[in-house]
Amino acid sequence: MKLIILGVPACKQSARIGKDREGNARAFKSSKVKRAEENIRAQVISQLPKNHIPWAGPIKVNSIQYIFPLLKKHTTSKKTMKYIEEGNILIKTTKPDLPDNLNKPLFDAMEGIVFLNDSQVYEVNKMSKRYGYTPKTIIDLEETI
Repeated sequence: MKLIILGVPACKQSARIGKDREGNARAFKSSKVKRAEENIRAQVISQLPKNHIPWAGPIKVNSIQYIFPLLKKHTTSKKTMKYIEEGNILIKTTKPDLPDNLNKPLFDAMEGIVFLNDSQVYEVNKMSKRYGYTPKTIIDLEETI
C-alpha cells in the first residue's frame, strides 16, 4: 500500500508536563502536534480502501520519502533549479534527523487505522529526506504474514 501525505514533514515534539485543574502533574500534547496528527490521519483514511480493517500482522515498510519545500536559496539559483528540473534529487542533510524524529508522528497517526500498533513495524528498508516542489511524505508499506 502506498500512501501520500501532503504537507511539510514534521517531528513529533515530546509530551509536555503540566498540571491539571487539581494541581496533579500530567503529560499533554501541544495543539500543534494534535493538529498535525489529525491531518495525517485524515489524509491516510481518505486513501484507504473501503472497509479497510487495521492490519494485525507484521508490517514491512518498503520505503519512506520525506520531501521538504525548496529553500529560497534553491529557487534563486538557476543551476540548482536546472538540476531539479532535469529530474535529479536534491538531498536534505540538515535537521530533522532520520529516522525517529520523522517516523514517530507518521506511525503514531496510522495506529488504529492502517495497523493496530506501530510496534508491528519490524522492518524499514529505505528512508530518505530531500527537497522538492511539493512538500509531502510518501510511504510504501505492506502487511507480511
